[in-house]
Amino acid sequence: MTSYRLFIACDFSADTLALAAKRAKDLQALLAGVPIRWVSPELFHLTLKFLGEVPAAKQKAIEVIIASTAAAAAKIPVELAGAGCFPSSREPRVLWLGLRADEQLARLAQNLHRALQPLGFEDEKRFTPHLTIGRLDRVLTADQNARVRAALDQIKDCPPKSDLFKEIVLYRSVLTPRGPVYTPLYRASFQNVLN
Repeated sequence: MTSYRLFIACDFSADTLALAAKRAKDLQALLAGVPIRWVSPELFHLTLKFLGEVPAAKQKAIEVIIASTAAAAAKIPVELAGAGCFPSSREPRVLWLGLRADEQLARLAQNLHRALQPLGFEDEKRFTPHLTIGRLDRVLTADQNARVRAALDQIKDCPPKSDLFKEIVLYRSVLTPRGPVYTPLYRASFQNVLN
C-alpha cells in the first residue's frame, strides 16, 4: 500500500521568510561550533498538524477537511517575535522563532485537529505556534547550553514582524540524505471575511 509522509501548514510571506532567514543566520553565527542542524530557510513554515506516514487512500479525505476548515476561517494576523527552544532551555532539542497570534490561530489548529480525528489522527492537546530553525541531536555541554540561552536572548529583543496567514497547505515530506524535501499537494484559501 502506498503511503506518504504528510503535514499540514501555513506559509509565511516572502518578507517574513527573509527576516526569519536573517535571524536564523545571526543565530548560526552566534552558535558556531555548537552541533545544530539548521533548517534551510526555504523550508520555513508553521506546522498546524504533522500527520506522519499516511496511506494515499486517505489524502482526498484530508483535503476535504482542509477545504472545509479553511472555508470557515478568516485571514489570521500573526507576528514573528522572539525565540526559544523545546523542551526547555536546560535541554534544548529544537530552536525556534516565536509567533504571536490571537485566538484565531489556536482555534484554526483546534478545528483542524478535531476534524481529523475520525480519520484516526490523534488530537493534540497543546498547540504552540513557532517556526523551527534548528534541531539538536545530542545533549549539549553546560557551556554550549549557556551559549544557546545567550544567543536566544539576543533574538528575543529583535523588533516583531507582522504577517498574515491566508491559506492552509497540505505538504508531502520526503527525507533525503541532504535534508527533507517538501512538496505542496493541496492548498485551500481562507474564505471567511469576518474576523
